[in-house]
Amino acid sequence: MSVFQPAALVLGVSLATTACAGSKAGLDDFSLSDSAVAGYDTAGDSGNIDSMDTAVEIEPTYWTLHASLDLVDGAIQLESSQVVRAIEGQQTDIESNTFCEVTSSLASAQLLEPPDETIFYWWSIQLGDDDSGCDAVAVTIPTLEYLGIGQLHEEIRAILGTTGYASVGDSLYGAYLAMDDESVWTFGIAATDDGFQGLTSAVQKPPLPDGLYFVESLYVLPL
Repeated sequence: MSVFQPAALVLGVSLATTACAGSKAGLDDFSLSDSAVAGYDTAGDSGNIDSMDTAVEIEPTYWTLHASLDLVDGAIQLESSQVVRAIEGQQTDIESNTFCEVTSSLASAQLLEPPDETIFYWWSIQLGDDDSGCDAVAVTIPTLEYLGIGQLHEEIRAILGTTGYASVGDSLYGAYLAMDDESVWTFGIAATDDGFQGLTSAVQKPPLPDGLYFVESLYVLPL
């Protein structure tokens, strides 16, 4: 696989708009019983396509990924983990809207040899059933092939100050993904609830402590 490629960052937009220093960025609203991440609206409105201003044409442009991964000895516990993919549309240079979100269970997650020593765990992912939340949008949401957690990448650390996470940076891990066998993208952060509150320090090599890890996009990915 190629060298890590940071995903595009929408100018002026913090995808973690609910974030504040010392908290886990609205993840109180992210539970396995929810069909979407509550409070995940980067434009300040509901994020529902039906509520958008119809006078402004907004095209689907990006996608983001959020997840909750229950880890035991590096293995993802399928029954208590999930992935949320969202399609974003850019309205202006500093504003975006969520078109739709798809919440998927995990059918399988095979632990593989990481593509780089900075990635602690690297899983081949097969998504299971989803809520089909993007059927009304004429864009195919990308398929997630690989997902990883590792050291906080320098491209992610550089924007922590603009996303509300600067004070807990030493508690966070980097989040990585791939949609094929060619490129690995660094796109966000991962941590347990205690990590997002700055109550623990991130380890510098595997294994990671067992627990429920929340993955948050800070960069958006192109469709």
